[in-house]
Amino acid sequence: MKISIALIVISLLSACGNIKNDNNESNLSDSGEKITFSKIVYSYTDSSVPPEFHRSYDIVMTETEAYVKVNSYGQLLTDTIVPIKEGAFQLLIDSFPSYGIEECEDAQLIDCDGGTSAFLALYDKNEKEILNGNIYYCGAATGGNICGDVNGFAILITSIISDFGLLLKEDNFDEEK
Repeated sequence: MKISIALIVISLLSACGNIKNDNNESNLSDSGEKITFSKIVYSYTDSSVPPEFHRSYDIVMTETEAYVKVNSYGQLLTDTIVPIKEGAFQLLIDSFPSYGIEECEDAQLIDCDGGTSAFLALYDKNEKEILNGNIYYCGAATGGNICGDVNGFAILITSIISDFGLLLKEDNFDEEK
């Protein structure tokens, strides 16, 4: 299913002419100059659920690989590097603007217990941080200092990682470890 979604996204982007180049560049700067990206960092923190269902993870993705670390309340389940297919990182960079993700005024969630959160950062070729922010989801409410479809972009990120669902190790959790 994840492969199908990724293929559909790639097909749509190609058909719309959004795949621009092969050097990780995009026009994301305020001045309109091209930025060459080197790294995307995405972290997801799950809500308070029983350990067998709780999965929080960190992904550090470059043009050639993704470092994936998965835990359940601090118990390390996965700590690995996965190769990334050629052109996949560029797909992320090219599609990023369509998700409308940007820094925004920090919206505080009041009277909200539980929920999930995500962190997203983009770095240029000099390791300069271009975007850095958090978003919190609690019921139908969102808060944080980045706005836009962060969840949609995260789905694209995880769809690019081979066997990401297996890396979550949802079917073989052992509390005794």
